[in-house]
Formats: sequence, structure tokens, C-alpha cells
Amino acid sequence: MDKGQYAPAAFLAGMYAAWITASVILHSVFRLWPESLPLASPAASILYVPVVLLFAGLGCRINAAYLLNVEPAMRRRPQIRYGCLLGVLAGGALMALAARHWEITNPGFYMVYTANLLVFANLLGSWIVTPLRREAELILVCMVMALADLFSILQGPTRRIVASIETYYRSGMSGPPPVGDFLLIKIPAPGLGNLQPLFGVSDWIIIAFLSAAALRFRINDNLFGQGLFRMAASGKMGVYFPLACAGLVAAVFAAGLLDRFIPALPVVAAIFVAGVLVRCPAARRLTPYDFRLMALFAAGMLVALLLAAFVLR
Repeated sequence: MDKGQYAPAAFLAGMYAAWITASVILHSVFRLWPESLPLASPAASILYVPVVLLFAGLGCRINAAYLLNVEPAMRRRPQIRYGCLLGVLAGGALMALAARHWEITNPGFYMVYTANLLVFANLLGSWIVTPLRREAELILVCMVMALADLFSILQGPTRRIVASIETYYRSGMSGPPPVGDFLLIKIPAPGLGNLQPLFGVSDWIIIAFLSAAALRFRINDNLFGQGLFRMAASGKMGVYFPLACAGLVAAVFAAGLLDRFIPALPVVAAIFVAGVLVRCPAARRLTPYDFRLMALFAAGMLVALLLAAFVLR
């Protein structure tokens, strides 16, 4: 077998190891949290901020490593991607079935499961960028995903998923986890024994997708330095924290401050589009057909929302 065929497996294993190692270390540190200090204390809230930023930054680093080191091999040999996707999905399904059957809440189990979700998000998010042909198409995609996410939250499946998850966590995680719980990226939190949800895997699929699109169209979406396309040219990876992830983190913090669920993708889309329109003149070249598509989709979403509200009232 060609040596190059082994490289994707090695890098994917490294992605698992990086996330799990960080989770184990932080969880071990947080177990030292003094019992006399309430979990809702200002100290816990303040400490949660760098924890979120740490794991978001780690996720971005994993994305960048995947796009620069693994994705080229996946494009050359699509069968490797298919095999990896099949293996990741099969592993995730088996873990989810086991967790529901035995009502597993062990933090270590969900560290591995979350790492599996992140790998899946990278495999899928970088793949679905393939149909894009123009920079301006990113504006259409962002508008569509933002409206679809809003619809799903207001009257669609996400609304029911969120309700079941909230009920599960507020009841002390008693009984088998709801199906929606297996779609969440979880991280250690100060003073808590179990991992806590941070955002959904669909959010990270979009982060991976937008990062892959930025690399493909040579757009610098990095808030702290050069874009991925320059890192690829130089062969040196630097700090990478993209616009899309900044939007996701902003949505997470807003949800924490307001103590309510906030759809992340509209915030992600708004920040990404604003940055890309400034940094990439080609993205501003929307055609009349593009505007008609956006108007048609927006009208369709509005009609669907009104119909759903009428039927479900």
C-alpha cells in the first residue's frame, strides 16, 4: 500500500488524541473545584470564558491541521474519505446506542464521543464545499443556512430537540439521554462532574465548511494572522481563529448571558459574511440571478414558517 494512504489515518488519530487529551486535563483540574464555592459563582462564570475560547481555539487548530494535511489526500483518493466517514458514523452510532441502553454519563465516554463528532464534522464540512464555483456563492450559502436554522428553531425539528435536551439536563440527567444529546459537542466545565454541551455538531460542520471554502478561494478569514492558503503555500501553520468561529463563540456567550438557547448559525453567517465582503472583493459580485435566488428562498422560508405556525397552533 502507498505510504500516502496511511497519512490520513495517522492525522485523524492525532485529532482524536488532541481533543481527548485536552478534555482529560481540564476535567481533572476542574475536579479540584472547592465544594464550598457555588457553581453559579462569579468565579465559575469567569473561568468558563477562557475554557470556551480554549476549546474553540483547539477546534480551529484541528480544522486547520486537517485541511492542510489530510484533505489533499482525501481529494486524491475519495475512497479514503468514504471509508473514514463510514467508520466514524458506525462508531458514533454504536456509542450512542450503548449510551442510551446503559444510560452512560461517564465523562470519558463523552470525551471520545465528542472527538468523534469533530472528526466527522471535518470530513463532511470540507467535502460539501466541492460544488462551490464562485466566491459570491458563499453569500448565498450563508443566507440560506441562517434562514434554515431560524426556521428550524422557531417551528422545525431543532425546537423539539432543544426542548428534550433542556428537560434532560434540568432533570439531573436521569434516564436515557435523548437522541438530540448525541448531536452536541461537549466540554468540561468548572465545578461540574459531567461534560456540558457547548454547541451542535451541525454548527461545527459549517465552521469546517467555511474554513475549507476560505482556503479554496484564497480568502483570509483568520482574525489573527495569515489565511490558510498562505499557510499551505509556506508549509508553516500559524495561529488560526476564523471569522466563523468568532461568530459561534459570540453566540455561545450570548446564550450564557441571556440564559436561553440562541441559534448560532445566523450569528456565524452574519460575522463571516461581513468579514468576507470587506476582505474579498470577488464575493461582492452577486448577479441578478443570485439576488432572485435569495429572495425566492427567503419567501419560501417565510411561507413555510407561517404554515407551520398555523398548523401547530
